[in-house]
Amino acid sequence: MNPSRLTLIAIVCVLIPTLYGLDVVLERIESAELHSEAQGLYDQGTKLLTAGNSTGAVEPLHRAYTLVRENRQYQLAYAESMIGAGQLENAGTLLNDVSRRASNDGQTNLLLARLARARHDFADETEYYHRAIYGGWPRDAAAHVSEARLEWIRELAGLAVADPSDRKLMLGELLPLEVETQDFDVLKQTAHYLRIAGAPARAIELYRTLLVTHRYDPELLKGLSQAEAEVGDYQAAQNTLGRALDLNPDDASIQHDMTLVSDLSAIDPTSRRLPSRTKYERSARILALVRDSVRACGSQQAQLADADRTLNLQRPDTSNEAAERVLQMAQDIWRGRPPSCSMPEVLPVIMQKLEQ
Repeated sequence: MNPSRLTLIAIVCVLIPTLYGLDVVLERIESAELHSEAQGLYDQGTKLLTAGNSTGAVEPLHRAYTLVRENRQYQLAYAESMIGAGQLENAGTLLNDVSRRASNDGQTNLLLARLARARHDFADETEYYHRAIYGGWPRDAAAHVSEARLEWIRELAGLAVADPSDRKLMLGELLPLEVETQDFDVLKQTAHYLRIAGAPARAIELYRTLLVTHRYDPELLKGLSQAEAEVGDYQAAQNTLGRALDLNPDDASIQHDMTLVSDLSAIDPTSRRLPSRTKYERSARILALVRDSVRACGSQQAQLADADRTLNLQRPDTSNEAAERVLQMAQDIWRGRPPSCSMPEVLPVIMQKLEQ
């Protein structure tokens, strides 16, 4: 063979691996630059998300996702931004694609729950929140589970205001949360939501447990006083508010709560120690407050005329049985009130207690 040809072959043999190695290096550099650009766009987008600017986050997160499609965090952040921006159909398409590959992923299911909430699909929302709570979280699983459960509880709390039957659902989520976590902030919120779920006695237990190690926390004291008022222990509520006022003498909200507890104490008809006449007088005051408030809202309930007749009796029967009838009338009118009806602050508290 021609020596020059042998030389050429030798050179080619040397160049091929060299060129291949150079190509690999260039590819790695390009890939690193691509991932670096995508990471920068992701960081930019997540900062906007954290600041509440979902619409502004869509573009950088979309670009990050386009550059590195296999990155699941980019996919989920992009979907989250679209949910916040109201691009629900596109968010659903992306999340369903992610879910097909990881149906048990906690974060994916949490976003699917938020998507269902935005679509006002309560059944799907319930299912996906439960999947998020019982799904897989690769890091800090306990904290993520508590956060997901609390988010679901907040949603139920908003529903419970309009429909008290949702309090049972809340309570079903709150009880495991109380057991699952030792996080002070989470337990503090749990105590608050126990009250909203109609379990003030359990809230009192949790507030008192937390106060053992955080005795100077005014929010705990205020929450405890509200729970004590809800179970009708107005003296305990006043004592607790006194402790809170010692910590914050100029706190107008604590002073306001002191006045409210005093008003509740003066109107509450449920104490077994009350003489029957006093119980009747308090029941009549509650009926008058409910009647006047509901009528001011433009309600035309037939029971309003019955309330007028009862309250205008010159010599009413003041027996315990008569007081119970008056309270039942007040509750019937209360249940039929217009949803947006404005009420004296004392009424919702006392009516909730009567419902219990």
